[in-house]
Amino acid sequence: MKFVRIIIKVFLSLLVLLLMLSGGIFCYLKYKLLTPEQLSELVTREINRRANVEFCCERVDLSYWDNWPFIEIVVKDGSFQIQDKSINAEAPFAGKFKKISGSIQLLKLWKEHVISIDNILVENLELVYNAEEPIPKLTKKKGHKLASKLLSEIDRLQISQGDIKLKIPHRKQIYNCKNADILIEGKLGQGFSDISLSVSSPVMQGTGLPLDSISFDLFCHVKLDKEHAGVELSDAHFKINDFPFNLEGKIMNLKRKQVPFIDLQFDLGASSLKDLIAFIPSDYFPIKEDYQIDGTTILKGTIHGAMKKDSLPDLHIQGSLEQGRFHWAELREDLENIQLNWEMKYSSACADSCFLRLNRFFVKGMQSEINLEGTVMNFVRDPYIEACIKGNLNFDYIGKKVLMDKKITLAGMMMVDARLGCAVNELRKKNYHLIKGAGKLKIQNVVFDHLEKEIHFFIPDVSLDFGYAKNASDFIKQTEVFSGVAEIDTLCLSYKKKLFVNLSDLRLRSNTAISLRKDEVSPITTHWNCKLLDARWNNSSAWTSIQNLELHVGVKPIGNNLLNGEGGLMFKADKLRFLNPYRQQAFIFDKIQLISEIRLVEEKRRTGEKHNLKGVLEFERSQMYIPQFPMLTCINHAYLGFQNHQLTLNRLHVQAGKSDCFLSGSLSVADAKNKKSGVPQVEGSLRILSANIDYDELERTLSYGVSSEKLQNSKMMAFGDLNNLESQLHVQEPIKLKQHPVYISKNIALELQFDLDHMNYRNVDLQHVQGSAFVRNQALKAHLTTRTNLGKAELDLLYNSLHKDKVTTCFDLKLKDFLVAQVHEVIPTVKTIFPLIETMDGLVNCRLTAVGPVDNRMLPLLGNTDAICSVDGRNLILMDNGTFKEIARRFRFKNKEKHEIDKLSANLILHKKKIEVLPFVLQWDRYKAIVGGEHSIDLTYNYHMDLLDSPIPIDFGIDLSGKEGQFKYKLRKCKYKDLFKDGGIQYDAEVEKRLSRIRQAIIHQMQ
Repeated sequence: MKFVRIIIKVFLSLLVLLLMLSGGIFCYLKYKLLTPEQLSELVTREINRRANVEFCCERVDLSYWDNWPFIEIVVKDGSFQIQDKSINAEAPFAGKFKKISGSIQLLKLWKEHVISIDNILVENLELVYNAEEPIPKLTKKKGHKLASKLLSEIDRLQISQGDIKLKIPHRKQIYNCKNADILIEGKLGQGFSDISLSVSSPVMQGTGLPLDSISFDLFCHVKLDKEHAGVELSDAHFKINDFPFNLEGKIMNLKRKQVPFIDLQFDLGASSLKDLIAFIPSDYFPIKEDYQIDGTTILKGTIHGAMKKDSLPDLHIQGSLEQGRFHWAELREDLENIQLNWEMKYSSACADSCFLRLNRFFVKGMQSEINLEGTVMNFVRDPYIEACIKGNLNFDYIGKKVLMDKKITLAGMMMVDARLGCAVNELRKKNYHLIKGAGKLKIQNVVFDHLEKEIHFFIPDVSLDFGYAKNASDFIKQTEVFSGVAEIDTLCLSYKKKLFVNLSDLRLRSNTAISLRKDEVSPITTHWNCKLLDARWNNSSAWTSIQNLELHVGVKPIGNNLLNGEGGLMFKADKLRFLNPYRQQAFIFDKIQLISEIRLVEEKRRTGEKHNLKGVLEFERSQMYIPQFPMLTCINHAYLGFQNHQLTLNRLHVQAGKSDCFLSGSLSVADAKNKKSGVPQVEGSLRILSANIDYDELERTLSYGVSSEKLQNSKMMAFGDLNNLESQLHVQEPIKLKQHPVYISKNIALELQFDLDHMNYRNVDLQHVQGSAFVRNQALKAHLTTRTNLGKAELDLLYNSLHKDKVTTCFDLKLKDFLVAQVHEVIPTVKTIFPLIETMDGLVNCRLTAVGPVDNRMLPLLGNTDAICSVDGRNLILMDNGTFKEIARRFRFKNKEKHEIDKLSANLILHKKKIEVLPFVLQWDRYKAIVGGEHSIDLTYNYHMDLLDSPIPIDFGIDLSGKEGQFKYKLRKCKYKDLFKDGGIQYDAEVEKRLSRIRQAIIHQMQ
């Protein structure tokens, strides 16, 4: 018992001594050796011993009793920055804190001169890092001997509620990590090599991040080598918004001027596809809200290689999905068996070996299944895709059991078994002909109806086979071609009221040869055979129907330019019909065939065109109707050849109403280079042969067509069978139009030859109309001869419409043995020049030469016209002429009812609104007279008449003036008697000389 009391006393004495000793030491340190002011100065000086470091704090405190036997050190309200003072730039690394606290082992500090700090806690740290500014070297400076012997050790560092900011000014990017908690455990002093790191931040924001707000957690074990040039990560667990990732491996060559080397393995910590999709931002996967996808996933990979500026390390990723399930609210049934297995490999050293492989993508459900496999090889430089798809779709089951929308009807079956291969760069260049593949596609009884969108689609049977086959075409030289054959039994498609398509018995075949050079475009041939094609579009305002269609198209480019090379086209159909009821347009072609080819012209043979396009268009019969010429026009047995800008007609038989003709010749259209140089756009020569031309009917039809274009309430043609087109045409009614002369286009230069058996012109029957015409520079020059029911005629004409405000004509018309009573109907102007003609009957020879402008009815304006008219006739009868009735009464003719003129030879000159009647001999009844004078175009007369042979025994003259019915008569001396003393021989010669001079001056204007 006594021994126990002695031990207790000794223990208590030692304890008191230890307390007194430690307390004394603490008091000595705090109040003598390391006062707060001295400690603050020591810490500040020790830290600032390193170059380019600036540190300051408000106060440093020591506490002993709270953590005995350790000394607790507290640094309050400090700030620091790392900056190269030799340059004037923003500090790359700066921060401040509210409080830093830690525990120092006093014995180590006293004995070993080692500052061993445990449990460093940094509170409210604000750290800013500028990634553009380089961090300067932190070299130590020489200081106090005691301070130089001190070493530092840190076992644990914790940052609480810290804000870390990263700035990249030139990209205008700022990333901020708020309320971050960081814990680092291990030997953090000199030579530290093994630590544990834990980082957690509830909020991370920044410019351009895929997520508006990111929370992350990181825990890992880090082991450094002795030279701190390499890091080994183990047990690394990383979470982004609670989505986990795992990482292990090494990062080496971390010293300056070394290329970092990475050897890491990673995998996805979560196995739920649902969680993975929830992790993907809605901006990148917006449909995830409408669909639900679930399954078991595996994602893992490796990163191996150097981190260079111009290349990435090698990357190998593998992923899979098992027990996948897809749910969409619009479907009654889910896809409950989805399997996916894929792999990606990237190699920086061998880019050609990079690939992305889809080992398997299998979907089964709704009594349908799809199996897809594929590989993208060399996806870095020149990606090449290979894919294989097999499967079948049961639209009957999907439409009845799956679709919930009652407005949609879906039925049918589809089966596919195909393999495809192509280069991505070729697809970008739209070289679809370079796609390789083989397979089959079969569709049976597919129906799709969407009531709301008014879509209807029906296709009962489709078979498509494609792959390589032996070449059977002379257009392609290769022995083996890539061929596709499609057979469609029936296809019906309608979209609202805008489009309707019906197709039956279509066989489509297309061939292409694989080129040995990648930069060359391969030749292509396409062949269509279709029994019937009906199409309506634009709200049923247009309809096209083709029966027994046959189409062959071939393109053989040179190099990589599709526009260079050769091409061929053959279009053939038993019947082609087009109808536009709204615009009153209709076209029908029977047995139509178009054959065309295009070839590149050699440079040494080029005269302007780079390509030579030629071909033939022929059809057995055609019917056409357009509102501009509202008459059914038929063309029979047409054969048209064309080459570049030239069209050749070979006895083109045209029928329109009562008119028909054969057209032969050639037409050419100027190319784009000559359109702006004044060269006519249409020129050529035509020969027109006709049995009958009804000019009056054609003119009336053309006038009706012009007027119908201006009518707002134009009657629409009934929609129906084009075979009854003729019965649907409206009866043409004459419409009063504002007439104007014919304006000849400046773009036309034509040479025409006429040979017409019969022509009806203004109720005059013209027979054997022959001649020629030239159209150029908006003028028409023609020479025509004809025989009519009124007599023979010959016409030379120049019609000039260069100036629309003044259209002029110059003509020389010769009539022989012509019924004088009808002359004024053919040429209304004649009755003004020679009024007697309107009431005469008999045969005359007449020549009318005139020049001057024309009015809106294409008749000469007499007020500005110069003309000569010569009339010769015998045994002419005046029918109901008031002037001669009065003369017969006054001069007591024997036959006052039948006014017969034995002989008439008159010449008249029109100039400046006056018609000069040259004196001529007139014999009728018992009288022989010489008549001369003038009258105006308003038929005001001023004539003089010498009576030579009469019942009165003396010769005398009479002046006759005034208008018809208001004549005034005066007896005068003879005025013209002396002109005919020699029988009028000399006078006739002078008249003929004068008339010839004037007539030649007019005719000269036609040259």
